[in-house]
Amino acid sequence: MDVCNVKRTPGVKMEPHLVTSVQMAKCQMLDQNTWSEDGAGKMSDAGSTSEDVCHHDSCDAGHHMTEDGCEECPENTWSEDGASSCNECPNGLMSSAGSTSQEDCQHDKWEQHDGKYLSEYSSGRYRYDNLEEAQDECSERSDCGGITYEPRNRMYTLREGTELKDSNENDETSWTEDNWEQYDGTYLSEYSSGRYKYDNLREAK
Repeated sequence: MDVCNVKRTPGVKMEPHLVTSVQMAKCQMLDQNTWSEDGAGKMSDAGSTSEDVCHHDSCDAGHHMTEDGCEECPENTWSEDGASSCNECPNGLMSSAGSTSQEDCQHDKWEQHDGKYLSEYSSGRYRYDNLEEAQDECSERSDCGGITYEPRNRMYTLREGTELKDSNENDETSWTEDNWEQYDGTYLSEYSSGRYKYDNLREAK
């Protein structure tokens, strides 16, 4: 059996052992992800000698590295595997938290209109208890012009109308779908009549 001197060796765990009345030691290399003192919560190679070599495992896509480990990228950002920071979506595009690709960055297709309502219910089922489900259903219907939230019953309702009207009690909220699409590397010819320059996209639309 291999033995080593009693002298402490960095990165090595010492186990006292008597050999011919002389105190010796048998040495065992520390396991991977450990080191000689306190390095819990991080990773290291086998036989590491300092906390400085301990590190967090690389992050999955949709996350980024911080001093405390991996954290999810916030809304309107994205990241690939092993990222140290999150990338912002370009040109005002939006994405969900934890997005993993720039392709996840999209236009917000729904615009919110506070204090407004749309007239007439859509055919078929028209009441939903969450906005996302109502939006998905409205997008599939030819007779749905938008969604109006009814505070009195706490329901999101599909509406046929496309003209926004003032809510009598100013407590209704409506959403209309924005079908604008972005085409990189292209342009449209000729300016529109009247005012044609705006400093933000939402106002221009």
